[in-house]
Amino acid sequence: MKRSIAYLVLGSIMIATPVRLSAQVLQDHWWHVNGAVRAMAIDSANDMLYLAGTFDHIGPALPFGAIVDPISGEPNLTSPLVGRNVDAVISDGVGGWYIGGQFNEVAGEQRYRVARINADGSLHPWAPVVNHNVMTLVLDGDILYIGGVFSSVNGEPRSRLAAISTLDGTVLPWAPDLTGSNISVLMMHGAALYCAGSFSEIEGQARGNLAAFDRYSGGLLPWSPNVDPWVFALAGHADAIYVGGSFTTIGGLPRNWLAAVDTLGGDVLPFDPQPVPTPNTQYNMTGVRALRSSGNILYIGGSFNALFGEDRKSLAAYDVAAGALIPWDPGPDNTVSSIAVQGDTVWAGGNFREIGGQLRYRAAALDKTTGAVLGPAVSIGGPVAAIAVSGASVYLAGGFNSIGGIPKLHFAALDMNTGLATDWSASADSTVRSIAVSDGVVYIGGDFLTINGEPRQRLAALDGITGSLLPLAPPVNGRVRTILAEGNNLFLGGNFTMVNGIPRTAIAKWDISTGTLSVWDPNVLSGHVRSMGIRGSILYFTGLFQQVGGMSAGNLAAVDAMSGQMQPWAASVWPASAAELHVSENEILVTGGFQNVNGWLHPWVVAIDPVTGVVNPFEAELDGLDYNAASTGICHWGKRFVGGFFWIAQGQTRMGLAIYDQETGLLNDWSPDFGIWNPHMYSIRAMGDLVIFSGAFSWVDGKLRTAFVGFRIPDCADIVGGTTVPGTPCDDGDPATSNDVWTNACLCAGELTVSVANPGSQEALRWSYLPDGNIWLEQVADVTLFDAVGRQVASYPRTQLIPTAELSGGAYLVRTGHGRVFRVVGGR
Repeated sequence: MKRSIAYLVLGSIMIATPVRLSAQVLQDHWWHVNGAVRAMAIDSANDMLYLAGTFDHIGPALPFGAIVDPISGEPNLTSPLVGRNVDAVISDGVGGWYIGGQFNEVAGEQRYRVARINADGSLHPWAPVVNHNVMTLVLDGDILYIGGVFSSVNGEPRSRLAAISTLDGTVLPWAPDLTGSNISVLMMHGAALYCAGSFSEIEGQARGNLAAFDRYSGGLLPWSPNVDPWVFALAGHADAIYVGGSFTTIGGLPRNWLAAVDTLGGDVLPFDPQPVPTPNTQYNMTGVRALRSSGNILYIGGSFNALFGEDRKSLAAYDVAAGALIPWDPGPDNTVSSIAVQGDTVWAGGNFREIGGQLRYRAAALDKTTGAVLGPAVSIGGPVAAIAVSGASVYLAGGFNSIGGIPKLHFAALDMNTGLATDWSASADSTVRSIAVSDGVVYIGGDFLTINGEPRQRLAALDGITGSLLPLAPPVNGRVRTILAEGNNLFLGGNFTMVNGIPRTAIAKWDISTGTLSVWDPNVLSGHVRSMGIRGSILYFTGLFQQVGGMSAGNLAAVDAMSGQMQPWAASVWPASAAELHVSENEILVTGGFQNVNGWLHPWVVAIDPVTGVVNPFEAELDGLDYNAASTGICHWGKRFVGGFFWIAQGQTRMGLAIYDQETGLLNDWSPDFGIWNPHMYSIRAMGDLVIFSGAFSWVDGKLRTAFVGFRIPDCADIVGGTTVPGTPCDDGDPATSNDVWTNACLCAGELTVSVANPGSQEALRWSYLPDGNIWLEQVADVTLFDAVGRQVASYPRTQLIPTAELSGGAYLVRTGHGRVFRVVGGR
């Protein structure tokens, strides 16, 4: 209740404690994407999160390997989670699988580079310990042969090759002495175990990347074709071993990528398909990557456009008996790196998106006779490296982060309650750089020229529920970097000089209600605008420019949102590389690659008063991995969230994200770990107790979370007194206050009601705590301090600094000569 009193008396007030974040809850039920997320927007009315970036898939966090139903194409969501890449998988012969790779955890239990999964999807207790990556597996009865880059198994020396008992996981005595870096392929054929990789010597005998062992004695055979690196696949048929890779010679004879050698002497056979390379293939996907023999048919997968002079795109079938290709030709649009055969079905996996004229993201089932695509699609969020059929199921493995879900090219809409992607259908032909939501409409800006196949030149509007394209279509002649929807106005910033055929340099305003370009024109002389924010009637923007409205402006400016008139705001940053701003009630947080603000050294992050342009006393102290160390930031609930590409903040480890108390400027204890390899953050958004981070990261707090992640961060969960989310109503028991709410410091507090004792104004003077606990005012003023019972404690004529740190602990009333009043805590 609002009351008027003759003098101000402050009731009992708790001394403020440091702002803390507690009970942070990662939204691990959210789906995630398989590429970077560069732009986000929240529709708070519908609990929707819109994402734009370089991804093409969104789905559940089911990484690296999963059991798939071959009929429905649906993954078994209870498949045991694997901690890192699965590079090899084979059937265990009884409906389950052996897997090998780079992992050290499966289903929450320690499994070092090899594991066994039962037919029901449970983890088998079999648990050998391999000290480095396993690249290939082959099963022979109760012996599992493994190859890779390891040097020990169960603590015993084993150089790149080992044999392990499938009964108890013990390493067997077989231990060939190998000189080289890896074994990449193992295959059992006839009475021999064949291996390929990168090696020059085995058991003291020269072997050029290919070798064979006696299946029964384990002894090295004289078979030695010698091939230059690299071999990726082997297949056997009758008296021939087929070799696939990226080599150019074998047995001293020219053979590109694919050859056949005799099983007895290792002589090179006449078989010479002469694959024609696919143009512009990534280096690590070149060559023949997969071979599988079934009956008289040899299936060949890789990255090629032709074999034997016939057009074949990345997948082909060769009749060994007839000595010719068969018409079978699914024609995937990218690399095939794994093949498995199950009855009348051929499974292909790799990095393709289309096969047989149908969308199949990275895995497909094909008719063995016709090559037609079978069954429903299974969408996978990354390349498939290995496939194995066991019993009635298929196991798909690789470096992907998700299996199942939905193909989504560059765009997605996530229901933040269910965590699932919606059917929202929008597709851009190039990068989307900014998203804004207003009244159920999603506005996007970027580099694109079409949306959903229709012309939209760098600016478009979409229905927020369906993703259908709306009529908004003014052509913009340069990149739109940032957009801001405010009421009936849509502000644009970027590198353009024309909007809808009318001159506008770097910034413009579109009237949504009339569908016309506003006459509003701040008159940026040249350069570009990168980021915008609005406070009241003032629009703030940053970018690369030196003049606005005929006035000097150092890459940061404030203009009237209605008139476009430049405001007398004395803030400038230099250089303006990757500068982004976030406007809140009390400050403007600017992040980017700049070094100087208003002529003073303030690298990467600065908090600026929105009224005066004066820099607040805050130093982020980042140690960056990139010159654009801080690329995003927001102020929310009394904290500054700063994201970018850094490892250190204020001398403490902070991987890509630092959270600071807005009053003290000090680091918060909590900060999610975005991983050591690529802790790069592009965007931060917040809604109530939910904060969302996006970027190019892959891991968050040790969990696979690609490109975006949400945390619930209720500040005051342990405080008694009902709803304790900051900003929600409460009653502090003080009759001199109104509009009581929980604060970011977990206090119930309200606005002081100013009486006739302070006739000048009820408007609070803008102020902030300094790191040392004193108070800094926005401007010079005469100040009087009162204690909690209304007694005058001190006065400071014409000052901006109030030495509250020197006072006894407790709450004080500050009154200025302007009649402005606010409460502070002394003795901090």
